Amino acid sequence: MKVGGNESATKFFQQNGGTAALKSKDPKTKYGSNVASKYKDELKRRAARDAAEYVAFLVLNPSCDMLTNPFH
Repeated sequence: MKVGGNESATKFFQQNGGTAALKSKDPKTKYGSNVASKYKDELKRRAARDAAEYVAFLVLNPSCDMLTNPFH
């Protein structure tokens, strides 16, 4: 992934006190943790920054109807 991914998430969790949540087998513990919420916010910032920086390279597929088939 361009702005996220497993390696990025692991590093963020470790640097932000989320090691226990990262090691948890319980999805609610891992993905519902405070550090997970912070990581989601960080991903939004990264994605927005990337979209702004590479706006000329953004390719939209006009034949894809995201409302009826979001995974086209």
